[in-house]
Amino acid sequence: MAKRWSLFHSTDAPENTDQTVKLTTKTSAMNRLSLALGCVAFWNLFSAATLADLNDPSSSTASWISTGALGGENQWYAYRKTIDLTASPESAILDIATDSKYWLWINGEMVVYEGGLKRGPTPNDTYFDRVDVTPYLQEGENTVALLNWYYGRGGYSHISSGSPGVLVDGVIDGESLVTDNTWLSTKVDSYGTAGTWWILPEASLQYDERASMGDWQAPEFDDSKWKASTVLGAPGDDPWNDLVERPIPQWKDFGQQAFNNSAFVSTGEEMVFDLPYQAQFTPYFKIAVPSNAAGQTVHMQTETNLLSHTSAEYITATGVHEYESYGWISGEQLHIQFPAGVNVLEVGYRETGYNTEFVDYFQSDDTRINTLMDKGARTQYLNMRDNYFDTPDRERAAWWGDIVNELGQSVYMFDTNSHDLIKKSVWNLADWSNDNGTLHSPIPTDRNTSELPMQMLASVGHYGFANYYRHTNDTETITHVYPKVSNYVLGVWDMRSNGLLDTSRIGNQAGMWDWFDWGDNIDREAIANCWYYLALQGQREQAIAIGDTSDLAEIDQRMESIANNYDSTFWNDSRQAYFSSRHASNGGTPDDRAQALAVLAGLAPESRYDALREVLVKQEKSSPFMEAYVAPALAEMGFAADGLLRLRRRYADQIDSSQSTLGEIFQAGFDANWTKNHAWNAPLTFFAEYVAGIKPIEAGYDTYQVRPNFAGLNAASQHIETIKGGLDFSMSRTDVAGPTAGYQLSLHSPDNTLANVSLPLDGIRAFDQVHVNGQVVYSNGTSSDLPGFTFTGIQNGRLEFEAAPGDWDITVVGQQAGYFTTRSWQTDSDLPLDGSKTYTHAIDFSPGGVANQTLSGTTTIGGVPFTQESVGNGTTTGLGVVSGRDNTSGANWALSGIEFTYQGLGSRAPGEAGGMLSDGLVAGGMNQVLTLNDLEPNTDYILTWFSPLWNGNTDRVGILDGSDDGIGQGMTIAVVQDADAEMLITQYRYNTGDSTTFQMHFTSLTAGETLHHYAFTNELATELFAFVSIVGDANGDGLVDLADFDVISDHFLTSVDPGSHGDVNSDGVVNTKDYRLWQQAYTESLSSFGQGAARVPEPTSLLLLCVALGLVSYRRIKSTAA
Repeated sequence: MAKRWSLFHSTDAPENTDQTVKLTTKTSAMNRLSLALGCVAFWNLFSAATLADLNDPSSSTASWISTGALGGENQWYAYRKTIDLTASPESAILDIATDSKYWLWINGEMVVYEGGLKRGPTPNDTYFDRVDVTPYLQEGENTVALLNWYYGRGGYSHISSGSPGVLVDGVIDGESLVTDNTWLSTKVDSYGTAGTWWILPEASLQYDERASMGDWQAPEFDDSKWKASTVLGAPGDDPWNDLVERPIPQWKDFGQQAFNNSAFVSTGEEMVFDLPYQAQFTPYFKIAVPSNAAGQTVHMQTETNLLSHTSAEYITATGVHEYESYGWISGEQLHIQFPAGVNVLEVGYRETGYNTEFVDYFQSDDTRINTLMDKGARTQYLNMRDNYFDTPDRERAAWWGDIVNELGQSVYMFDTNSHDLIKKSVWNLADWSNDNGTLHSPIPTDRNTSELPMQMLASVGHYGFANYYRHTNDTETITHVYPKVSNYVLGVWDMRSNGLLDTSRIGNQAGMWDWFDWGDNIDREAIANCWYYLALQGQREQAIAIGDTSDLAEIDQRMESIANNYDSTFWNDSRQAYFSSRHASNGGTPDDRAQALAVLAGLAPESRYDALREVLVKQEKSSPFMEAYVAPALAEMGFAADGLLRLRRRYADQIDSSQSTLGEIFQAGFDANWTKNHAWNAPLTFFAEYVAGIKPIEAGYDTYQVRPNFAGLNAASQHIETIKGGLDFSMSRTDVAGPTAGYQLSLHSPDNTLANVSLPLDGIRAFDQVHVNGQVVYSNGTSSDLPGFTFTGIQNGRLEFEAAPGDWDITVVGQQAGYFTTRSWQTDSDLPLDGSKTYTHAIDFSPGGVANQTLSGTTTIGGVPFTQESVGNGTTTGLGVVSGRDNTSGANWALSGIEFTYQGLGSRAPGEAGGMLSDGLVAGGMNQVLTLNDLEPNTDYILTWFSPLWNGNTDRVGILDGSDDGIGQGMTIAVVQDADAEMLITQYRYNTGDSTTFQMHFTSLTAGETLHHYAFTNELATELFAFVSIVGDANGDGLVDLADFDVISDHFLTSVDPGSHGDVNSDGVVNTKDYRLWQQAYTESLSSFGQGAARVPEPTSLLLLCVALGLVSYRRIKSTAA
């Protein structure tokens, strides 16, 4: 059997690896399907001894066959073969190759659902599947039936052979089963074309029930009119050529799922059915068609059809019929229009997808970040199938710039089955290289062989091939692709006499698309040198991995040359950023992409970090594609909290949207020009590698780092399924005032690994000890040995340890320095105000005063009495602006640096309190200082301030620094008063130490744009986390229990204020999504107290409620189909 790669990830793969396909089973047939698509290790037992080499005709008697009616686009063919067995077999393995897809039944039972891969392991060759059919065969007569879908056209994900055909070469208990002219076949005329899209090889399907062959897969079907198949060639023959074993699992089949609708008679209107999330799915239905509705069309599509051009049609015939459209579509809504008069008995869908399992990827106490992670995970999964691709609803194309981002977070999100798809992608890119040594994507394709130079450099370098190697230790793959990597990096690209990359070939050669990113302000020269340097880094790592030292001298010379010249060439003192002369001449501003890559490549010295930080918290030009590198750059410089806030800010619209995925641009919602699901979003990588701080140091996790940063969070966790086994990590702050103040970490480190554990102290004051598994391992500069957990030193303000495999509970004892949390604010009801708390300050910069007159009074908002501080000692300049103020102050506080008071703005946040806090504000110079007096020493407080966000104006960017008044430097963050978001709430938790005074410094970074403030409060910290909300706690009593279910059911299918009345996910509607979140949280709460057997209300409880109210789970909209 010809193989291009091993079926395991590397020689270090665990023994007895279980790669059985996991399916959601509904019947015993589904269980047999799971077995048939089962264990790769079992298949390998037979490959050498009993199965023929499909590329050696002398060892195989199988033939390529077809019906004789060849050619054309979107053609379907059916095949049947009857065999007799003297006994139920102990082993039956089939190798199956087609162009393009197939479905397999044995004795009328589905064995393979959409087998085959889109063609093109190389520009000439074809994939084959290996399938275990043992569970389906029986003693006596057996019927094998196969349906072949021949695309007949290429696209951005497939290259057509030019001829339909099927080849089967199998062994059943030592006897051959092969395709030849004894197989019966026929063209399936019931399939037609509903539409095509030039990018996609697969057509939108039309099925005419009037031409149906009936249950032709059944053993009893009369195939006497079918003809003997035509033999087209032998294995290895043109146009299918060499056959390469499928390197990825068969699809995961979730089974058919019915929508919760009762039977109804169609009025001809379009119906919309909601899926629980966006998915790859095939629609199905069962209908009864009267004679007057026969010959009419059922239209099927999703909400993304305008962009994706994938839909389906079905032409009715009299009688009761069931139909499933085999061409998968993508969306979170099924739009379907039945002809008037058709009795619709059932409507549903079958989700299928890449066979991998989600792991417990990054989660935290910040619900908005968790939403971002969940949407990112759904986005990632939806862009995995035959290849990684950019989007499931437009191109389905393996653009390798997107794949770099995808593989960087797949390894932290899925089990190790996902490694197989990365491996396939790596081999494909190398094996599709152009004759001149350049690389191109998407592949496979017959449409586009243009080089995208920046994407190709990223692909072969540090974040591409080398990153795959670090996670898998797959030297077989690196050995195979390295010659292509070397030829591209060192052979295609040249250096200039100034020691930098020669970029003259970019955009000046035929067959090139010089795309860097969507958007404007792209500093191409500065970016290109960074990507090239990262490519050299990655090539060097790959060369060392396979022991090829022939290129190292040239690699090192080029890297040294760029490192010595990048900063001196591109640093612009007046701009305080990296800035190429060409970019300056084009009138550009500092490019956030270029600054980020300079940091990540290691080309920016630490002396530049403060200046680069200012650029990266102010400048937001990158698309989601390049945003994947900006937040990591901030964390690399030591500003992880800024990176987190930037991601939360940039993704705010998508976090708040009702869609389950992340789109092509930062603005949420469907647009005909942009996809609502795009693979280049990669926020999870930042949280896994820079917040949890976990990534491999030596390939395959032989050694890996655990370098956490709280980054403004209070708790977080991450599970990673490595090739060595599961790795679990969690971290949480502990009670600031308690005896074990500081933070806690928990680590489960898998076998055959070594963890470099790096404990941060920058958020700790009065540091005391480190406890591991209850034992003191470090105290006052002295370390104590603990078997398996060893102190190795102090580096960059962190305590460094090495941890052997096992379970480690780590507590850092000391007091937390101050730390920030932030969130958006839409209405006064969102405010974190509670009249039962103790407030030392509650100040509202309210309207109502006039020039040279001070207004003082109180107003109660959220149960908290606010002192109103208004205008005084200034001159009205129009629009309610009063100038000439130097300070705003009260009896126990002062805000210096204030120059203006804005009044009479009108409520910008209408809410329960009438938008009181948003009707007036103060502003000032570039530096402001808030001083609080008369505080209690050694006491924890939470300072909260409320900021406006100005529509249409330049974003106002500031550095906020809470210093704990001489007892320890607090955490510093950068915030953006964003023109496109809601208003901003920022909280800072601190301890006064021995002082009775606290100061907060506000430093504006945007020239001419000062920071603005509506109000502030200072409260006694009675809770550890100011912003923790309990998912599922619908009634806000701090518990997840049946009382929350009552709230959800009382308001089910109603619109409410976001976050209220059972709206658990804050999307403004109480529906099954809220129920599922509550159900998960409630089940987990029961399990944690040993009550796993307690009964959880089922969705049917809500369904019965809906029926009682006369509601159904679909809705009618105006007919849109002809």
